[in-house]
Amino acid sequence: MEEWPYLFITTHLLDHTEKLMGFPVQTKLLDQIQEKGKIITEFLGSQGITGVTTDPLKLLQGLVKYLAEEQKVLLINEEDALAELPSTPCIIVMDEGRYKISVDEVTVNIVGCPLVAVSYMFSLYYVLNIKYPKGAALTLEFIQRCLLGINPERGTKAEKGGKQYNVPPKLLRFLSDLNDFNNPWKI
Repeated sequence: MEEWPYLFITTHLLDHTEKLMGFPVQTKLLDQIQEKGKIITEFLGSQGITGVTTDPLKLLQGLVKYLAEEQKVLLINEEDALAELPSTPCIIVMDEGRYKISVDEVTVNIVGCPLVAVSYMFSLYYVLNIKYPKGAALTLEFIQRCLLGINPERGTKAEKGGKQYNVPPKLLRFLSDLNDFNNPWKI
């Protein structure tokens, strides 16, 4: 924060991320949620995951639940944040319409929009080159690859552990199941 304070101001971080990626994260995320969100929420609902909507945070919660990951790695209620924060970027839900963004166990910003909160959190992972934590790697890979279209030729940003795949098999299964759900022409 001392060396690059501008990265902890929402507009500057998102502008810097846009410069690196070549597109605005929040706009691309919004477009993809509008295009694919309904199918994703219907699929998750068919799998018994309730309460999922196209609201970016509710969608994030549904993905975390379906992929059997740890919600507290990405999304934390304000009361729980008093006890322990992860070192990786996360969103602290304060109340309706206010979210704190945390990284390295320090709150770095407060935003007032769920879309901006998810965009800001993902941008911190991207700009600061932080590995995806084991408890949320699949969800972050889904955002990276399927919603933002960032598909490196090799490797993953997931923390090392076990065999490394270009795209994790569990994520490929989810995408295949999602495609089958959306495709009425099943054989």
